[in-house]
Amino acid sequence: MSNMKLLQYGNSKLNNTLAWSIPATTTICGRTCPGCYSHKLYRIYPSILQAHELRYQVSLEPTFIERIVAEIKATKKPFKYIRIHASAGEFYSQPYIDKWTTIAKSFPQYIFYAYTKRLSEFDFTSFKALPKVVLINSL
Repeated sequence: MSNMKLLQYGNSKLNNTLAWSIPATTTICGRTCPGCYSHKLYRIYPSILQAHELRYQVSLEPTFIERIVAEIKATKKPFKYIRIHASAGEFYSQPYIDKWTTIAKSFPQYIFYAYTKRLSEFDFTSFKALPKVVLINSL
């Protein structure tokens, strides 16, 4: 897991974006959404679920912030945005949100954005207060 890329470049529509995703599972999302795009993707490409699960495990490690920061700093290809939960996943705990807040504070030159259905379940105040963080309620 230590050599695994944590962030990936977006598709052709999002080629100036670094993307992070974790599994879209009941454990992480807190719900099952009908017609979930990620679940269809996992059936077609099981390796994507496996990669998302490995990233989730990394997000639980005490070195998560340092690993993401190092990877962003080491990125060679230019980018403007960092999309959290690009193809799957959800904010699953307050400590996880706080980790992303710390990461975003380290890179004020980039726009961090995410869609979430959990605005009312956690305290996003510090994260949303950052000038280049865009959090979109997707409920």
